[in-house]
Amino acid sequence: MVDEPERPRVPAEMRASDQERDRAVRLLGEHAALGRLTLAELEERVSAALVARTHGELAALTRDLPPLAGWSPSWAALTAAGGSGCRVL
Repeated sequence: MVDEPERPRVPAEMRASDQERDRAVRLLGEHAALGRLTLAELEERVSAALVARTHGELAALTRDLPPLAGWSPSWAALTAAGGSGCRVL
């Protein structure tokens, strides 16, 4: 196994971009398509994602969902780290 260099940690308070909010919406849609979220849950989380200001707020929306192959949003490590910070991917 090859060790990857440590990537910088991004605090939960780091501001989220429009692109990151859009990625969160697409990720939530994928989970809904797989049956992990009901339509009501999807609508609630998408609404929250669209107004999220920070990586921590985005992480909270996906914290209870398993990772999807090929998806590595910048806040994903924040979810795994319990909210202390995330690695920039």
